[in-house]
Amino acid sequence: ILIMTLEEAAKQYDISMSYAVQLQGSTCLWGWTWSVECGYQAFDGRIVYPTAGECEKGLIEFLKTFTGPTK
Repeated sequence: ILIMTLEEAAKQYDISMSYAVQLQGSTCLWGWTWSVECGYQAFDGRIVYPTAGECEKGLIEFLKTFTGPTK
């Protein structure tokens, strides 16, 4: 099984983490989010993390099963 590391992913794709707001109904959640931009396709965590460290852990968990863009 191939596991992509954060370092390997950053060589191929635009990886970002940012502090932002996410709207859930009438509730605004402030926190950290991550995204992986692959040209015509992008992936994001869809979760707002309270700390940058937790956001990074979520991104690393996603990359363990990420095989690259599907388009």
